[in-house]
Amino acid sequence: MGSAMTVLCIGGLDPLGRAGLSVDRSACAAMGVQAATVCTALTAQNDQDCQVETVSSAFFKTQLEMVSRQLDLRVVKVGWIADEEQLKALLDWLPESAVLVVDPLLATSSGVRVYRDDPRGAGYMEYLQRADLVLPNWMEASAILGAPIEDASEAASALRMIGIKRLILKGGHSGRDPIDDLFIDSDGGMRIFRHARCSGQHRGTGCRLASAVAAALSQGASFERAASVGIDWLVAQISAAAAAQ
Repeated sequence: MGSAMTVLCIGGLDPLGRAGLSVDRSACAAMGVQAATVCTALTAQNDQDCQVETVSSAFFKTQLEMVSRQLDLRVVKVGWIADEEQLKALLDWLPESAVLVVDPLLATSSGVRVYRDDPRGAGYMEYLQRADLVLPNWMEASAILGAPIEDASEAASALRMIGIKRLILKGGHSGRDPIDDLFIDSDGGMRIFRHARCSGQHRGTGCRLASAVAAALSQGASFERAASVGIDWLVAQISAAAAAQ
């Protein structure tokens, strides 16, 4: 294995470059970190539609093995995972020492289903429990819990009760202004990051936040510090984009 340390970003390929692996790499670069990428799904998509060609679990595993022979992977960030077969390949390969950051992407912005199996099934629960940090939005948290959520702190507590170590419950889909992003650490410590809602539609925000946080972790930041750095950076990016519209 080579000596270079890097973040590995695992996800889908958006040909428009507005989500997935393209923004994963750019977010890491903005943090001053090199990102390697492994693809789980090829997409043909625009802002209204999305068609998907899933990468086989065998070839997905080959990508993982090839990259890890070359690089010292300390942080692994995962977005698009298609099914339990890909999950099994990931968990079988994942180095025990690697920090796992999960953006539990369940559907695209255009409504196409991403994870084709049950997000409340045993395989997905094992995945979430192995993760060192999970970053669900309100819709994803509802799907994982099997019930709509009304209160962020109650939802976060419920997610911790199913075995999630740490999380950032993102408030962008709450419909509220200002937006509260809720961080809970492994010891139960809680911090709210509050920021104004920006106008416009902004794709790929979950990808960018998770990758920025992963990059900060790879530089030695604590989980709380990485959450702060990632959220502050993303809010600045969204604010600038909104101002330019």
